[in-house]
This record gives sequence, structure tokens and C-alpha cells, in this order.
Amino acid sequence: GIELPIQDIMREFRDGKEIYLPLQFNNDPVSWIVWQCKRINKNTNVLLGTDITEKMALEDTYEILVENAQDLIYKVNKDGEFQFLNNRFTNYLPLDKNSYVGKKLTDIVPESHQAEVAQYFNQQMEGQEKVSYFEFPILDKEGNMTWIGQYMTLLHEIGYNTRITGWLATGR
Repeated sequence: GIELPIQDIMREFRDGKEIYLPLQFNNDPVSWIVWQCKRINKNTNVLLGTDITEKMALEDTYEILVENAQDLIYKVNKDGEFQFLNNRFTNYLPLDKNSYVGKKLTDIVPESHQAEVAQYFNQQMEGQEKVSYFEFPILDKEGNMTWIGQYMTLLHEIGYNTRITGWLATGR
């Protein structure tokens, strides 16, 4: 059998809140359940539980692959701001990779090449070119110009082929 910590869940209950709890059924492996709280009215609260164990395992595998890749992998939004950088950037950039999240990609490009890089991204966006290849320099840890070549994939809002959200790039 299983024991749900129902008292804990009800104490944490807020309409719209998600509560993540591990559950173990007999001697089976631990399963992760996300409980979604929904208040129907002042006398009725509903908990919907979804097993997210496989999703979490897939996300872990994805994270291991991306973070340990030998290529530079990053995501920028349509304004050219970093959303994600993988661990490989620590070999190139002077600051911790997380300090670049929210900053413009062109911030790591020498000033003399910033306009060209911005123009290339805009052209790919305007032309709706799904995948392209582009080479440009970045300033490395020592302040030297290091050229990287990258494949850039245009990202769209789910369900809309014309609403661009940014780019995913892999390079070296």
C-alpha cells in the first residue's frame, strides 16, 4: 500500500499550486508525483496527481548530454539575450556562464563585429531560415578574439510557424 502525506499536502494547499512528492509503491522504485491543487469552491478542493518520473529521467538525460557536450550550446531569445549556455562556455568566457543569462549575445563579441552579428541574426529571422551556419569572433578569457562557427536553429512559439521566440545554437 501507499501512504499519502495528506495532512502535509492540505497544509500546503493553494489554488493553482503544484506540490512535488516522491511516492513508493511496495518495493517498486520511487515515483515522483506532481499534485496540482484546484479549489472548486470554499467547500471543495481537488488534487490531481500526475506521475512525472519518466519526464524527470528524460530531463536528467537531456541535461547530462547538453552540459557535457564538447560543443558550445546556447539559446537566445528574439531580442538576442542569452537564455541558456552550457558548461563548455566556461572554457571560453571570463565569467561564470550563468552571469551571461539575460545579457545580449553581442556583449561577448568584439565591438568591431557586433553590428555584423546582429545583422546576421536579423536576416535569419526575417528570412524565416530554419537552420543556418555562421562564424563570428568572441572575446575569450584572456581578452583575445576567438572565432567560433555555429549552426543556428530558428525557434518558434509552439503551434505557430511565424512567431519566432529565438535561436538554439551549437558551435565550436
